[in-house]
Amino acid sequence: MHIKSIVKTFYRLSCNFLLYCCSRRRIRGCGNKIVRKPTACLHHCRFDIEGNDNVIEVAAHANLRNVLFYIRGNNCRVKIGHSVKINRGGEIWLEDNGTWISIGNGTSIEQAHLAATEDGRGIELGEDCMLSSDVDIRTGDSHSILNIVGERTNPAGNVIIGNHVWIAAHVSVLKGVSIPANCVVGTRSVVCSPPPIFHEDTY
Repeated sequence: MHIKSIVKTFYRLSCNFLLYCCSRRRIRGCGNKIVRKPTACLHHCRFDIEGNDNVIEVAAHANLRNVLFYIRGNNCRVKIGHSVKINRGGEIWLEDNGTWISIGNGTSIEQAHLAATEDGRGIELGEDCMLSSDVDIRTGDSHSILNIVGERTNPAGNVIIGNHVWIAAHVSVLKGVSIPANCVVGTRSVVCSPPPIFHEDTY
């Protein structure tokens, strides 16, 4: 029985290694790292990285399918926790400098687009969360909106989602949002932060 267990473990690790080696990687720049634990399995994942000193960490027993890791910037960080599952795929998208995305242990995702844009902004998904399909979470609008005096009215903001949160299908979570632990977000919801307060003299 002990020998059977060793053979099964060796076989699984060999398969994980081969899948990782066969993943498509387009990496340009210096100091970029992909740190993957041997028991992490990446099926048909793609890495498209342009910049310097970016780090992707995938913890033990993570199982990711059809995920695009897209980075355009420097000093960006992606951390995939223990036993995270991404079943149908999606994008982990980082732009600019010092952006970050963290997915907590035991979280499962059907299909999602996670986008951290604008310097120093990021997304934190807690532990044991569940995300359904077609979920969109983003830290910014990817463009500026200016008032009449040239001040920006739509700055980017971190998105923080607590532990044990269930996000149903076709949900958008926008910049600056915090969702407490043990919440459910219903299908097709748009979750946004409170709007900025405008004064008469800005018009």
